[in-house]
Formats: sequence, structure tokens, C-alpha cells
Amino acid sequence: MKKISVFLFLVVSIVASACAVVITDTKAPPGQVKKQTGSKSAKEYAPGQKKKG
Repeated sequence: MKKISVFLFLVVSIVASACAVVITDTKAPPGQVKKQTGSKSAKEYAPGQKKKG
């Protein structure tokens, strides 16, 4: 029983650590959203830089 609970704990820990949550708040400055997402450019997060059409 102890081996099963240890194995279950390890599986749950691995699955939980694999989930990455990235919060992209639209009220945050474009540079901060860029840092959170790991993007190289903040252009796509800046409202004035979006292409119309």
C-alpha cells in the first residue's frame, strides 16, 4: 500500500509540475506580457501596432 501511495504521489507531482500557467493580462504593458510569454517582440501585444483589416 505504501508503494502505491508513493508512486501515486510521484505521478501527481510530475503532472502538476509539467503544467505551466501563463497569465496574459490585457491591462499589463506590452513589455511585461512579452516577458511572461517569452516572446522576442512586444509588438503583437501593443494595441497601436496591430494591423487593421
